[in-house]
Amino acid sequence: MTTTTFDAFLDEELAVAPSAAIDWSVRKTRWLQALDEFYARVEEFLQPYIAQDKLRLNMATTTLEEECVGRYQARSARIQVGLHELRLEPIGTNLIAAQGRVDLIGPCGVVKFVLVDAVSEGPRLAVTLRVGDTPEPQAETRATPVWVWKIATEAPNIRYLSLEAESFYDAIMQVTQG
Repeated sequence: MTTTTFDAFLDEELAVAPSAAIDWSVRKTRWLQALDEFYARVEEFLQPYIAQDKLRLNMATTTLEEECVGRYQARSARIQVGLHELRLEPIGTNLIAAQGRVDLIGPCGVVKFVLVDAVSEGPRLAVTLRVGDTPEPQAETRATPVWVWKIATEAPNIRYLSLEAESFYDAIMQVTQG
């Protein structure tokens, strides 16, 4: 490799960097707001059962550390259902195919809640291969995504299901073998 080749490489990388840059502080702020909205929905789903003293919901704080985002505090929760203590643990925002994830962890498994584009029915990844000086393909133009919480089914055929009260109750039953 020559210095000229390395200089060309650096120039190419610098030319691409500004358009690909992510403002991680903005991303983290949006993620924490979405996390608050998630817990507000969970509380709304569970409120009738909390009022009847059939279960308890306790909020807590956990520390997350993510590459590029750094170390930060995020909300977590515990749901007491009979003898079972379930945990809602935030995973983070620096993910492939989602803007955030929270896991519902119980004695019999895990259900994943993902923050994804409202129109998304499952993860989609695209790979582009450029050879030599071929022009870069034009990106699909579409409206700004609307981020919503959905339930991700298990691999290998991951699908996203709407997060509604009934699907949340099903998730609780799944992780407790109810």
